[in-house]
Amino acid sequence: MIEQNTEAFLPDVWEGAVMEPNGPDASRVAALMETLLEEHGAPRCREALARFVIERLPPGPLYIHGCGTHSRLLLSLLAANRPDIVVCGMLDRLATEGTNFAGLPVQRPEELTLEEGAKILVAHTSFEGEMVRSLLAAGIPNEKIIRTYSSRAFADVADGTVPEIPLPRTGDPLSMIVSCSNVGIVSDEHLLTIFPADQTVYIHMGRQDCFTPHPYFRSFDLLESVRNLIEAIRNFKPRVVYIRPIIYKNYLPALVKYFCPQTRVVAEYYDFTFLWTTQDLISLFGLDQVSIAMLKSSEYVGTRILDYILSKRGGPEWQYLTSDWIVKTELYFPLVSEFHQDNPKISAIRDFAYAGFLPSPKFLRQFNTGYNFLSDLQVLCKNHDFKAIIYNSGHTEENFEESFTAYYKTFSGDPIAYRGRIPYEELMVQLQTIRYGWLCEHWTGFQGDRHVGVCNRWTGYVSAGIPVLIDAGWRFMGALVRRFEAGIIVEVFTPDAIAAAVQAADHDRLRQGVKALRRHLIEHNEATMTKLAAIVAAGSLHITDTVP
Repeated sequence: MIEQNTEAFLPDVWEGAVMEPNGPDASRVAALMETLLEEHGAPRCREALARFVIERLPPGPLYIHGCGTHSRLLLSLLAANRPDIVVCGMLDRLATEGTNFAGLPVQRPEELTLEEGAKILVAHTSFEGEMVRSLLAAGIPNEKIIRTYSSRAFADVADGTVPEIPLPRTGDPLSMIVSCSNVGIVSDEHLLTIFPADQTVYIHMGRQDCFTPHPYFRSFDLLESVRNLIEAIRNFKPRVVYIRPIIYKNYLPALVKYFCPQTRVVAEYYDFTFLWTTQDLISLFGLDQVSIAMLKSSEYVGTRILDYILSKRGGPEWQYLTSDWIVKTELYFPLVSEFHQDNPKISAIRDFAYAGFLPSPKFLRQFNTGYNFLSDLQVLCKNHDFKAIIYNSGHTEENFEESFTAYYKTFSGDPIAYRGRIPYEELMVQLQTIRYGWLCEHWTGFQGDRHVGVCNRWTGYVSAGIPVLIDAGWRFMGALVRRFEAGIIVEVFTPDAIAAAVQAADHDRLRQGVKALRRHLIEHNEATMTKLAAIVAAGSLHITDTVP
């Protein structure tokens, strides 16, 4: 049963997409796809970037937009090769007073006063368009902005840098898995049951420094070049292309299908932009109104022209929302497994564990996101003699920020301990000593994904066999917890109310409910994989002539 207020919200999730309300207009789709190809066609290649810096940048004073690992690479290339260029400072949308980067002052684009002769270099593998538009909005003249990956000059120096994919020796049509990151819904082990290793090519479309040869499949790095991916598909002629985009690359499945219409395309969407609020997409992912509209439009076109869609979403509200999609969409619960070391005799060491992504304290101070439970957890533990632990999956060695160290100082051990990311198998072992998995946050506005989505924190707790403490805003997951009596639904998010609910619960009964829920999720995933295998083997679900 869908609540009336949900019906009022759901039709508006496509707001901002540049599509017609009754379906995609062919000319607008064509313009969208050409724009995406232009912005994302060139490879993001260190060797080509070095040539661009050495051969194509004009001398003189220069600012660099962005403060990350890519900008550090730019600074090193400039220092080693271009003494005629003086970097005056850095620009970043998150800059605060007194911020510096690599010894250089950092300003927001709207704060910059550009001296005569100075230019701004914009170079980002994913968000170059957003950066350029922020500069234009700040009043920077277009002629003062030097684009990198979206420029003709870069395309010229990058020509020939992408490795060719050898055609299969047998001549038989094989399959292709295209992945933009190491984040996925269906595990590689499960994909291996559908895509045999000797008949599958794995294409990396993420950052160059994140590429490692795949342990199962022959793998190639196309350096994020959409143009080269399309060319490879046309030459390779795979019988099916399985695409795993990341949210800011959700244009990829529809783009591939548009330019390779005879290819069967299965999309595994980890997130959808149309289920997030505009403010969250801007704050959390660095998108802007233009890129949000293009991504929403690409997703909308995908619901018309793709061959199959997998996502981690379900329930009556999702069925309502997808009822007019032409493409079949199926739910898959991510990272669900039956943890075989589950041992009820292990005594609990802590009452609660939060195991998932947690932004830095600095980020949380700047943006009002859903990760706002820490103060309540502190009060709960202090006032009611509970103990908790935090495992921050976002705190890795590669992503170590000094601001994360504040968590160690704040959560030094008792009553709350803090840990960075640990291997998943180790996490499953440690969760055996926890009574409840924490999934409670404050939400003041509508967030569509909370109504229909499944998060990895939840499936991790269920896989470990521990009951879930979940706020009522998680509608689909909460319904499953309630149905199987697998945890506590927090209707009133206050420390006292949570303490009362925990103290009144029958923990042993909830543990049995979690095991039943886990079996249900595993059986559902097995059924989904059977359907996917049939689709891969049999062919397209539909024939569409929506776009050429």
